[in-house]
Amino acid sequence: MRIPRSIADIDPLWINTALRDQPTFPDKKISNFSYRVVGRDTGFMGEVIILTLTYQSGSTQHAADRHSVVLKLPTQTGNRGIGETLGVYEREIRFYSELQPELIARTPKPYLTEMDLGDDPDKTLGLLNFINRFPVSVIWWLVRLAQKIPVKKRNYALLLEDLSKFRLGNQLEGCNLQDAKTALAGMAQLHAQYWNQPITEKFSWVIPLKLGAKAGQAVFLDCLPRYIKSNQDTLTPRHLKLLYWLKEHALALFDIYTSLPSTLLHGDFRLDNLFFDDARHEIVICDWQTLMYGPAGLDLAYFLSASLGKDSDENDAAELIQFYKATLATHGIEVDQETLEWSYHAGMLIILHKVIPAEYQNMLELTGERGHQLAITWIERILQKLETVDLEQILHPPGKAKLP
Repeated sequence: MRIPRSIADIDPLWINTALRDQPTFPDKKISNFSYRVVGRDTGFMGEVIILTLTYQSGSTQHAADRHSVVLKLPTQTGNRGIGETLGVYEREIRFYSELQPELIARTPKPYLTEMDLGDDPDKTLGLLNFINRFPVSVIWWLVRLAQKIPVKKRNYALLLEDLSKFRLGNQLEGCNLQDAKTALAGMAQLHAQYWNQPITEKFSWVIPLKLGAKAGQAVFLDCLPRYIKSNQDTLTPRHLKLLYWLKEHALALFDIYTSLPSTLLHGDFRLDNLFFDDARHEIVICDWQTLMYGPAGLDLAYFLSASLGKDSDENDAAELIQFYKATLATHGIEVDQETLEWSYHAGMLIILHKVIPAEYQNMLELTGERGHQLAITWIERILQKLETVDLEQILHPPGKAKLP
């Protein structure tokens, strides 16, 4: 069917065609719809649009008989080219059409997953492996060159279940321990299903974490001087030590970190992407554009660094890590406590390595004040949680046990 480029391409005929085989919706013709765009300040790569549908029965239009769905389209900003180059739109389409049907963790129900065909995922994976043969400095110029090459825009469209009936998390506000445990229970369920499984053999479009390490380092090195200059009045000697340590040792850290057994990672596991079903004490996980394959500690560090505010302390983090470990055990996955804690702390360094470029790069357009505030607050929280990490030992993970 026709794939829309923007909301201007949507009409009742298109919606009726898209939903005609969905048992969730009444067997009535959609006569009209209204829409509102949500998440403008956080949706760097896509547009999220809620369509409210009005049905018509016979000659009578029933305004009260309504359903709503979520339409996801690529962003209309300059981020579109980067998103397509990174494959985020195709990855999410493939997730909902290929992987989501077997997933145990809760996600929005997909009603439509459409995209123009592009390169075979195996070809893309081969290209990434080829690029990683070059040194970081060369990869940086390849990244810059890719920006200048016009991208042949492909069309992508997702129609998903509207989760507005559930409570959406708020990353800026953070969450309490109970909400954090609810989120970690969902995370553990996701990780346990694919723990140490060769998922990339079945889904070659799921990119291993290690393949992005050199490109990530290239962008980090470009952004680091701008970050230090912008924050020179507030950065402490400890902060500077962390930053210069990453400059020298990030790639070594990635090598050690990705030697751990891996699983399916959400890649953007934070409160803004989680809906809380309070009646069932569960979460529904949204936004699967950046899923990847890597050690579970990365999702764990990602969530705790973004969701626990300055008022939280090491005891809170320790309690939640222990809760995550115990929940994994209920799914049949036993992990070594010392290695899990190392994976969490090393993951926190990798998250700092990822988040600084999100705010201080010059490639992505961060839309709205909230987007900037998210990145700034997040970096502050990470630096606080890294205060006690022993940089002399972080490249020497516990040797007495491995994650299974």
